[in-house]
Amino acid sequence: MDTKYQEIFLKMFNRSPIIHADKVKAPTLLLLGSKDHRVPYYQGKLWYTRLQANKVKSKMLVYEDNHSLMTDPVEMDHIINGALWFIENNSPLIHAESEEAAVTPPEGEQQEGQVEENPLEKVEKKEEKVEKKEEKKEVKVEKKEEKKEEKKEEKKPEKVQKKLAKK
Repeated sequence: MDTKYQEIFLKMFNRSPIIHADKVKAPTLLLLGSKDHRVPYYQGKLWYTRLQANKVKSKMLVYEDNHSLMTDPVEMDHIINGALWFIENNSPLIHAESEEAAVTPPEGEQQEGQVEENPLEKVEKKEEKVEKKEEKKEVKVEKKEEKKEEKKEEKKPEKVQKKLAKK
C-alpha cells in the first residue's frame, strides 16, 4: 500500500508548479484568500517563499476571504493592486530598482512580503521631478530672453549715437 500512495504522491508532485518555480523570472503578484476552498492558502505561501528564495521580485497579498474576488472591497483592492503592480513592473517611466511596492489592503486584511513606498507616491515623485526639470528649462529660457533684451537695450544707445552722428 505504501508504494501505491508514494507513486500517487510522486505523480502529483511531478505535475506541481512548485517544481518549476526556479524557472520563474517575471515579477509575480500573489493575491490569496486565507479561506479559499480551491487553493489552500499555504500552497500560495509556499510558492511565494520559493520565488523569494530564487530572488524573483514578488509580492503576496492575503485577504481574509474565500477568494480575492469574493467581496466588492476586496475585488477593488485586487484590481487596484494588480494595475499598480503591472504599471510598476512594465512601465518604462517607473523603474522598480529591486524594490517592492505596496498599497494598503482593505481594513481587516493582512499583507505579507516586502513593503516599500506606495507606487502612487513613486509616480507623483517622478511627475515632480519632470515638473522641476521643465521649470529649470523655463528659467533658462527666460534668462536667455532677458540677456537678449539687455543686449538690445545696450545696442539702442549705440544706434542712437550713430544716427545723431550722421545728422
